[in-house]
Amino acid sequence: MLAVGVVVGTGIFAVPGYVAATLGAPGPILLAWLLGGALTLAGALTYAELGSRLPQQGGSFVYVLHAFGPFAAFFKGWGAFLVGYPASCAVVATILGSYFAAALEAPPSVARAAAFVAATLAWLLNLRGTRFSGTLQTVLTLLKVAAIATLAVLALAVGPGQLDRLTLVGAGWPKASAFAAAMVGVLWTFDGWANLNTVAGEVRDPRRGLRRALIGTAVVVAALYLLVNVGYLVLLPFDQLAGSDSAASAAAETVLGPAGGRVIAAIVVVSAFGTLFGIWVAGPRYFYAMARHGLFFAAAGQVTRDGSTPRWGATALYVLTLAYLLTGSFSEILGFYVAISLVYGTLAIAAVYRLRAKRIGEDGGYRVPGYPVTPALVIAAALWVTGSEIVASPVRTGIGLAMLVLALPAYRWWRRREVTSRR
Repeated sequence: MLAVGVVVGTGIFAVPGYVAATLGAPGPILLAWLLGGALTLAGALTYAELGSRLPQQGGSFVYVLHAFGPFAAFFKGWGAFLVGYPASCAVVATILGSYFAAALEAPPSVARAAAFVAATLAWLLNLRGTRFSGTLQTVLTLLKVAAIATLAVLALAVGPGQLDRLTLVGAGWPKASAFAAAMVGVLWTFDGWANLNTVAGEVRDPRRGLRRALIGTAVVVAALYLLVNVGYLVLLPFDQLAGSDSAASAAAETVLGPAGGRVIAAIVVVSAFGTLFGIWVAGPRYFYAMARHGLFFAAAGQVTRDGSTPRWGATALYVLTLAYLLTGSFSEILGFYVAISLVYGTLAIAAVYRLRAKRIGEDGGYRVPGYPVTPALVIAAALWVTGSEIVASPVRTGIGLAMLVLALPAYRWWRRREVTSRR
């Protein structure tokens, strides 16, 4: 439930209008979502082998550490700590606040306040421990998956006479640059599927459990997203869908009547909090793994009294999330997040090649099918999308990448500090 809860979140409500405006026709749109699902499955298959080889807490940090050494692991962790996890939390909290205000027809100040309250609540609930966190995550996940599936089924049931809208191709297929721009949104919507690996140390029989969870999540989420997008295309005229930041509300109004907008807004609020909560479960455990390997503040290895939640990591994530909420807009935060997550995500996928070469975890028992092509496809797609994003938004992406480059002086300072403390 953790992986599904993190992946099935706010993206499916915020991104389809952007993808439609970028690609211009149902054919390319559905292809983009199919490609996103295929890349997610390829990544999940690769992570299943990584988790089988190194079934430890910390997930991708541990894989990069064993594959490429301490600096690479610090580099990846630096991005995850400084931008990856807190920026992701801030983006989700911002969307939650916007839909909360929409449900109440309240002013923007209410949206901003709701974002801060949601972040605070997610932080406090995670301090209650893994058992409580897991129960709440299960409830929220079941609720939002049922809601999304219901919306899609209702859309197809109400609008069968509009299925011809799916056959429209438009004047022509979009350029590769436009397709890459659309994939930024699509891949963000699928993002989060690998977070289950960060809690591998807490999963019973992680070698088998992680494989099933990752692959199952990729398949279920891809099917849900494709079904929802078919529903949007069937229910809404294309001009209304393209560029809309509230396609789900418009579709719900078509199906449910005037109250549909408020209903879907409430669903998005629940969905966003489930996503936010799931990220908060995974993030502190990532920082915990870094500290345990001597590559982060020792305080990050502290846990709550029941030993289930890294309290320092949870609190640090809270402080950084508030900083993003105070200083950045939705698009600015998302620009940072996309650029950095693709860079360090590629590093983690590439770890499978080094781990095989070093014969680390050979007794894991699972090997990614289609190796070496399967992980190579994920890496190639990430480089393609990142390169296109740099060309399209050089300033925004450059700032995010510059924050990654700061990992080098930070690591040197850290190493000098470690040497001094040992004397």
